[in-house]
Amino acid sequence: MGNWKINGIDITDTYGVLLRKGANDAFMRLPDVKEYLTETCREEDGERAYVADTRMAARDISVSMILTAPNAQILWRRRDAFFSLLKSGMLDFELTLYNRTYGLYYKNCSTLSRISNLHNGDVFVSFTVTFREPDPANVRESNFLGAEDSDKVLTETGDRIIVLNQTI
Repeated sequence: MGNWKINGIDITDTYGVLLRKGANDAFMRLPDVKEYLTETCREEDGERAYVADTRMAARDISVSMILTAPNAQILWRRRDAFFSLLKSGMLDFELTLYNRTYGLYYKNCSTLSRISNLHNGDVFVSFTVTFREPDPANVRESNFLGAEDSDKVLTETGDRIIVLNQTI
């Protein structure tokens, strides 16, 4: 059993995917804050900054991974299945070691290496996947998309939540 799950699926057991050393560091990095509202006045030194309502900016998280398999044929099947999972939409990426789940979506894959052999006869490829975390504050309401059993709708721009059937 691995230390990482995507949408409840153990990616090590299911796809043979391992996160490389240091991958957790990318998740632990604090997100940037959105730009503060500031104003300057010619009659005053410096500037006035309004920081009472600090908000986090969306961020990219790049994770180095290794995909392993007993042979090249199985490796390619695992690769295709794993990337199908990654491109399926919003992902709940769970670091079981930290008991923390991140809401991410797949952005791109870079640096896919050639197939190499392990000492036990298995084969592997290494690659780096970049995810986008649209809401680093981890507010889960942004995942609702107007399902019939939901009372929330995400707007097109993704920055507003409309609550339906609310008594005022």
